[in-house]
Parts: sequence; structure tokens; C-alpha cells
Amino acid sequence: MTYLAELFVILLLTKIAAHYSVKLKMPSVIGELLVGIIIGPAMLNWIHPTTFINYFSELGVIVLMFIAGLEGDLKLLIKYWAPALTVATLGVIVPTGTAFLLCHNLFNFSVKASVFMGLVLSATSVSITIQVLKEMHRLNTRAGAIICGAAVADDIICVILLGITSSIYGTSQHESIWSMVLKMFLFFVIVLLIGKFIVPKFLSIFQDLNATESDTAG
Repeated sequence: MTYLAELFVILLLTKIAAHYSVKLKMPSVIGELLVGIIIGPAMLNWIHPTTFINYFSELGVIVLMFIAGLEGDLKLLIKYWAPALTVATLGVIVPTGTAFLLCHNLFNFSVKASVFMGLVLSATSVSITIQVLKEMHRLNTRAGAIICGAAVADDIICVILLGITSSIYGTSQHESIWSMVLKMFLFFVIVLLIGKFIVPKFLSIFQDLNATESDTAG
């Protein structure tokens, strides 16, 4: 199957599944996920995880997160940072600890493998969370701000812990833990500053352009 045919099948079936998910009073993302399972290698094996599919899916996640960032209310996230951080911390500790104990004691995994399994299972799918909140019109509410903040903080904590764990258990030479954590922190700060001060200026420029693609580009 050519990449154009794959793209056609994916878009057609996901739109149909999303439509019927909404009809059944469920988020459209549920139908889209089910289509991925059905036509993917797990069942019908129509679509394979090729390079094109990987890039296309990454692009979709980037666009979704960018749109959510445009529609989100940063003031709400800052206002409810404390409960969001509490939820995120518990969302890392409980799944990581539970998965570690199960893998190490029940399945006889090594300590290293159990730690990695716990951290991987504690990561949150921010894109799916935001999509569901958008459809429910709860993105810019107190609950939505706490959920989004917790999901983002959860992933940040997991990334930092995975980096630290890789430095401790990795077989090859790695940079110091503090240097790696500092780089991660600087990355998030730079991205936050760009989204706060630079992106709005570009959007204002795009809105003044007399071109039909200006809204899409923005």
C-alpha cells in the first residue's frame, strides 16, 4: 500500500469512527484509537509503522498540542499549579511503585528493568488528555487546568527521572546527572518563554496577512 493510500485509509476510517464515537456520547479519540488497533498490526495488519506513519503521527501530535496551547489559559495553569503538582507527583509515585513491586516480586524482573517499567508506565498521554478536555469544553476550567497541569508535570518528572536512571544504570559513559537536569530545566524554561512572548507576535503578524492560508499558518 502506497503512502497516499495509507493516508486515505487512516483519515477516512478515523473520521467515521470519531463520528460514531460522538454519536455514542464518547470522545472521538476513543474511536480513533480503536481504528488504530483494528487496522494496525494488532488485528488486520493493513497499516504498518513505517517511517511515513511515524512522521505523520508525530506531526499530528505537534499540531494538536500547539492548538491546545493556543486555546489554553496560562493564568489558570499558574493559579492551580499546587494541586496540579500534587496530582502529578502522586501520578508518578503510585504507578512507578506499584509497577516496580509487581515486576520485581511477581515477574522476577531485575531492579533495573523494574525501575524502567515503572517509569514508563507512569507517563501520561498529554495529547489524548487535552483532546478529551477540548471535546468536553473543560479545557479552561479549574478541573481542566489541574488535569492539564498534572499531565504536563507528570511527563516532565518522568523524563527527568528516566534521564537520571539512564545515567545511574547505563553501561556507557553519560554526562553528570546535574548537568542533564539543568539542560532539561533550561529547555522547558526557553520553550515557556517562546510560547509566552514570541509566538503571540508571530500570530499577530499572520493575522494581518491578506492570504487565505494565514489562519492555517497561525
